[in-house]
Amino acid sequence: MSEDPGPDTEWTQLQQNVVIRWCNKQLEGSGKRVKSIGKDFSNGVILITLVEKVTNRKIPRYNKMALFKSKKIENVQVALELVRSEGLKLIGFDAGEIVNGNVSQIGGVIWSLILKYAFLKLEDITEQENTRNQQLLNWVKDKIEKPTINNLTTDWNDGCAVHALVDAHAPGLCPKLKDDNENSEVVEHLRKIMQLADDWLGVTQVLTPEELTDSKIDELSMMTYLSGFLGAKLKEGAPIETK
Repeated sequence: MSEDPGPDTEWTQLQQNVVIRWCNKQLEGSGKRVKSIGKDFSNGVILITLVEKVTNRKIPRYNKMALFKSKKIENVQVALELVRSEGLKLIGFDAGEIVNGNVSQIGGVIWSLILKYAFLKLEDITEQENTRNQQLLNWVKDKIEKPTINNLTTDWNDGCAVHALVDAHAPGLCPKLKDDNENSEVVEHLRKIMQLADDWLGVTQVLTPEELTDSKIDELSMMTYLSGFLGAKLKEGAPIETK
């Protein structure tokens, strides 16, 4: 999948899972939760709530109990209009298709939100002419010297880069990484450090350790997880080990 998936792009189950987890993090405190991309956005209410959360803008009037398709479409249109007013083009996206549960259309809209709002901090620290994936890769390279990272997919499979990135933000937070770990040990080590990053740096686990170590991990999913490290700050009381 390209960095800018269109309305006809096919979404893997992993990508859908990542998007669902990201959405639920944004929706915290709203009383709403996403379980299925194809079903839960169909009346437009959750989409409106998500758009309000990430843009920090309010839609004053919409159909909160939309039962008829026409009202559902109106809700989605209102949400898309707000997104477009924020400078996102969303060419080819159709409110009727979103109401019908078109995963490609819904996923494309949400990924557009992720690209803009989850990576805002990159705009202050990287070259603007680069694509988001290149901006993120350059940022990672500035943060960690080893291991050498050349992509946003398979270079992360062994867990060493995630360990190094957490350590760059919070030296002493991670347990020591063993050499020549078996895959099962890599997964368990990742489980510990990803939980630590979640608890003490606020990095949401939109990926599981099993997904991250899979050789088929895709750039969209990896970028969404890594976006959580942008601007991450260590919380007070973190269990830092001193040398």
